[in-house]
Amino acid sequence: MRLQLTVCEKGFRIDDEIDREKCRRARFTRNSIVEATIQTPRNPRLHRLAHRFGQLCCQHLPGFEALDAHQAIKKLQRDSGVGCELSRIKGPAILNAIDRAMVEQFGLAGENLMDQLEPLLKSVEVDANIPISLSYSNIDNDEFRTIARGLAHYVSETYWPELSPDEVLSLTGIDPSDLFYIS
Repeated sequence: MRLQLTVCEKGFRIDDEIDREKCRRARFTRNSIVEATIQTPRNPRLHRLAHRFGQLCCQHLPGFEALDAHQAIKKLQRDSGVGCELSRIKGPAILNAIDRAMVEQFGLAGENLMDQLEPLLKSVEVDANIPISLSYSNIDNDEFRTIARGLAHYVSETYWPELSPDEVLSLTGIDPSDLFYIS
């Protein structure tokens, strides 16, 4: 369970009614002993920027219509390579995905074609962009800013060449210059 806590004079306090309700449902009572990992959350304005940027992509970019904001950001990461780790995927993993798609698309003909291609594809290796988590526990605010600017640059170049990366970010309703001042 994730809760947002406020540091106070004698420890921590739960200010949010939703989080208090989570504690009631978990049947925590006064003096209950619980384990917790405490970390500073991402600045809410940076979180809001990422969410709005994902929504913007869902609403205006082709191929993003059926995605939610989180999926849109992950797709942008994969497509651009920004905020990704490069991973090598070996033939058998690729074969399974291609095989399913071929059979689904072409039925028996796809299955027959895959039987012929399988020996050739077994030794193939492909580099793939694997998006990293943008959560605060994974990257700090500076890394987050760099990735946000990189994704805006990618969207500007790929989908909206008439807009600068800052103009793309400004479409979220958050001033892009704020990225440097939000800590």
